[in-house]
Amino acid sequence: MTPLLGLLVALALALTIARRWLAHRLLAGHPPARDPHPYEIAYLTGGGRHAVAAALLTLRLDGAVVAGPGGGLTAVADPRAATTPLDLAVHHAVRRAPATVARVTADPGVQQALESTREGLVRQGMVAPPSATRTLRSMSYVFYGILAAAFFVTVSSPIGERGGLRALLPLGLLVALFLLFGVLGGGERQRTRAADQVLKHVRNRHSHLDPRLAPSYPTYGIGAAAMGTALFGTAALMAVDPDFTQCAGLGRLLEMAGPDSSSGGIGYSGASCSSSAPVCSSGGGGSGSSCGGGGGGSGCGGGGSSS
Repeated sequence: MTPLLGLLVALALALTIARRWLAHRLLAGHPPARDPHPYEIAYLTGGGRHAVAAALLTLRLDGAVVAGPGGGLTAVADPRAATTPLDLAVHHAVRRAPATVARVTADPGVQQALESTREGLVRQGMVAPPSATRTLRSMSYVFYGILAAAFFVTVSSPIGERGGLRALLPLGLLVALFLLFGVLGGGERQRTRAADQVLKHVRNRHSHLDPRLAPSYPTYGIGAAAMGTALFGTAALMAVDPDFTQCAGLGRLLEMAGPDSSSGGIGYSGASCSSSAPVCSSGGGGSGSSCGGGGGGSGCGGGGSSS
């Protein structure tokens, strides 16, 4: 190993350790001063898409929004109970025709409400501030730059040009450094450890909303349905209002938000949503409802009463 390569390897190792130490400090967070809102729990679980799905379900249960067979959303009344900034922003976006889940999520007003939600989580110590994310990302870029320089030095050195086992050893060391960096926190995590504890506590406190226990969501009310969606994702959506979930394509929206959103982190394998169409099917193989049906409880087509 040449002196220059040794220096680069030492720098990469030192940067790996420093980034790990700094990430441990920046991502500690602190206990929130109040109980988080269901939309905040949804944001912590799967980001903005998950929060939008929870808001759309809340507006549906509030009788303000329905979904059509093609995935179109229609505002049929003003919100009564759903009056948070995100509720109002989502409802305003739905009123703009044609409205779909994708258009609603990308709406500037909805994005602004989601950013306000994120800022509130930062103040509550549950999401790392943007400055922390930028610092950790910059350290990652520097690490990869050092590793690239070390690789160039290795392959351009006399040992590297001759090849053989002596050339493979430095390359193996660089690969080991790359893997070590990933294991020690090379990602861009934003949720703090305090948020992890909050999610664990909220999940335990609301374990009765677990879809595997077949909870009676109408008995618990709209707030419980929103919390169930925030915690348990698609499984809760299908338990609360499968017709609306099918027609609006909420299952696919949560699949885009990530595995924690689509399964709620519980490995649920009951009702599932197609990744290529805004339709959900019953996991039991029964006759799942379809969009546009005229059933009294359907959330599609605007023909049914609110749940």
